[in-house]
Amino acid sequence: MTRRTRGAQLMARIARQTPLEVVERLHAEAAEDRLTFFVPTELVNALNAREHWGMDHKRTVAQKDAVALALYRALGGRWRLNTPPERAKRITFRAQVARLFDTEDGLPPALKHVRDALMGCGLIHNDDPTSGHEFVYEQVVATPRGLHLTIELRRG
Repeated sequence: MTRRTRGAQLMARIARQTPLEVVERLHAEAAEDRLTFFVPTELVNALNAREHWGMDHKRTVAQKDAVALALYRALGGRWRLNTPPERAKRITFRAQVARLFDTEDGLPPALKHVRDALMGCGLIHNDDPTSGHEFVYEQVVATPRGLHLTIELRRG
């Protein structure tokens, strides 16, 4: 019996959870100081969801894996950017959802696991307000459901 690497396990899990046509639409555009990519994931505000903790955990793992895989593909098979995680970045989350979240209380908590995944991938070192990173939230009713992430290096 052969053991699969963490990356192979991750890709297999995402492939099982994501329809093929959505995976094929994953795209990324990279500039010198900007990276934009699409993450096919369903966003749920866990603060308002009345569900079993196991369902929340399953969604957490799926969102973190989807972000990691999309970032891996966007970076062309590399796991890291060429900049340290401490360097200040402006991260724009543009959610494509079925119905709009409350901008102040609904969207940031729904994206908590995505922010945690960015820390886990080594893109940012911390997500608290003193870290120097700026988080911008936008949303639109559209399909396919998911999230467009834009990561820009901040000047200065």
